[in-house]
Amino acid sequence: MNRMSMYQRSRRMLKEWGILLLLLVALHVLFFIGFVLIDPRPMRSLTPIWILTGLYLIGLTAILIGFYRRVNRADIPPEYRFTLKHGVPTTAKVLEIEHTRWKTQRYRRLNLQAVPRHREYAMQIRMNKPDGSSYDALLNVFLPGALVPEKGDMIAVKVHPEYPDVVVWGAETAV
Repeated sequence: MNRMSMYQRSRRMLKEWGILLLLLVALHVLFFIGFVLIDPRPMRSLTPIWILTGLYLIGLTAILIGFYRRVNRADIPPEYRFTLKHGVPTTAKVLEIEHTRWKTQRYRRLNLQAVPRHREYAMQIRMNKPDGSSYDALLNVFLPGALVPEKGDMIAVKVHPEYPDVVVWGAETAV
C-alpha cells in the first residue's frame, strides 16, 4: 500500500505528538487549578478530591484514546484512504525501484505469529490509463522481501479518480 514517504510520515507523527503534549499540559494545568480551588487543607471530606481525581482520569483516558486513533490515521492521509476504497483499479509498470533505508522491525503478534521486517521502497512507475495513454508517477511503499517487484514487473494499483498522483498498491488493490 502506498502511504507517504517516511519524511512526510515523520512530520505528521511529530505534529500528533505535539498535540498530545499540549493536551496533557492543559489537562494538568486544569487539574492543579481545580486542586487549588477546592483547597484541601480545611476539608473534612475527601469527596471533592476523589471527584477531581476521577475527572482527571476520565480526561487522561479520553486524550490517550483520541491520540491513539489520530496516530493510526495520521499514517495514511485521507486521500489515500479514499483511494483504497474507491480508487480506479489499473496496472502500472515498475520503471525504477530503490530501497530508501527505512524499515520496520520484526515483531510477534499476540497469537505469537511472526511479522517479517518491511522495508520502504521508492518506485518510479508508468501508470496505464483506461483510455490507453500512460503517465509516470512516484510510489513509496513498505514491503516484505518476498513481495518486492523487479524493474519491468506489472503491478495492480488503484488511482484516485480526481488526483492522478495519488496511487496505492498492496494486497487490497488486486485487479
